[in-house]
Amino acid sequence: MDNPATQLALNLWLSERQAIVLRLSDELRAGFQAVAEFHARNYLDCIERQEVLAARLAAHDAQMPELPAAVEDKRRLADAVRAMNTSLRHLADIHAALIDLGSRSARCFQRVWALGAASYTSPVEKGR
Repeated sequence: MDNPATQLALNLWLSERQAIVLRLSDELRAGFQAVAEFHARNYLDCIERQEVLAARLAAHDAQMPELPAAVEDKRRLADAVRAMNTSLRHLADIHAALIDLGSRSARCFQRVWALGAASYTSPVEKGR
């Protein structure tokens, strides 16, 4: 059985990481919507907030507490982090595709960004 203090620290770290990932996901979707509505300034503001949150996430990950000794606890942690990373990777893929497709025409850009904003639901949010 793991040390309760270690388990508590890990649970707090995981909760904080999930909060950062959710905020980053929200900012990415807000950026999709800003582009769909042709609000360039809002989009640039979203990009700035995304960069701050991405840096915060990297710093947070670097401060991960000691891993639990129990294999099941390690698996639970790995599954939770993997789900969050999959969610962010999915958003990043949408973002890259939107830029690629959107660069072909403003009309296409608007449609694809709106589609991305409307259709994406984070796996993390599904678990809320």
